[in-house]
Amino acid sequence: MGYLILLACTVLLCSAFYFLMRKLPRRRLARDAAAAVSEMQRVSLICACEEWRKERARFRPGDPRRLCVHLCSRLAEDILHLPEALRPFSPLVNLMAEEQRGVPYAPPTFPFVLGDSGYLATLEKDAYPTVTVYIGRSKYFFNVVEGSWGEGGTPPFAADIGSLVQTEIRRRLARARESGRASEASAT
Repeated sequence: MGYLILLACTVLLCSAFYFLMRKLPRRRLARDAAAAVSEMQRVSLICACEEWRKERARFRPGDPRRLCVHLCSRLAEDILHLPEALRPFSPLVNLMAEEQRGVPYAPPTFPFVLGDSGYLATLEKDAYPTVTVYIGRSKYFFNVVEGSWGEGGTPPFAADIGSLVQTEIRRRLARARESGRASEASAT
């Protein structure tokens, strides 16, 4: 009987130790993510979240696509100290923080600056030929094939923005087709 009690206590202690050890890395990771966001390096904009490490780390520090939901939230709290390269995108950072999401980054998404304003154009999945263009805190929809603005209205500098978006999307789609043909040719 004594052995059974000793065995039960050992199993109980081992189970408790195992449970604590499994929770420790999760807490450490959460603590590291919180520390990375709260101690955010203003120049490099680093977060410890999985999305940032897997998808967003490849973008240069001044690129808004580098901003995950955590970085958008943290930057929006202290928008006056936004890194210089991201200042034209401050309305976009605020919008993404309010929507509790990161800046869109899936290709073909590209940021650009005209004058003092930052813009982000993204071709959402299955939306071709309509490109979403984030201008300030607003979204506009541009049809690349027709060269026209959709139901959301026409933004300021619509002709310049439309021309730039059309050129860039067409260039990226052509490059994607070429790389597709190049991979098909190398497979044969």
